[in-house]
Amino acid sequence: MATTITWSQEGYYAATTGKKLVSKIKWKCTGVDGSISSFEEGVMDIEMGKTSADLVDDVSIFATDSNLIAVAKSRLGDDQVSEIEARVTAGLSQQWYTT
Repeated sequence: MATTITWSQEGYYAATTGKKLVSKIKWKCTGVDGSISSFEEGVMDIEMGKTSADLVDDVSIFATDSNLIAVAKSRLGDDQVSEIEARVTAGLSQQWYTT
C-alpha cells in the first residue's frame, strides 16, 4: 500500500483579550500505510507582525485547520516539512506496542 501523509493541528494558544492573536500552534504529521501508523508532532511559537500575512485580527476566522497548518508548514519551511514527512514514513517500519 501507499503511505498517506496528513498534517493536522492539535490546538493553538491565543490571547483571551484584545485582538486574540494566535501565538503558538501544536502541529502533527501522521503517516498511515494500511493498519500501521506513525507520527511526529511539535509546538511552534508564532512571531506576529513580520508580514501582512501574520496580522491575525480575528481568531474565529483564522483558527481553522487549514490556516493553522498552512502557517505551521510555512514557518517550518519546505526542507523541514520534507524531513518530517520522511521520518514519519520511515517510522512506519516500526510500531509502538503497549502491554
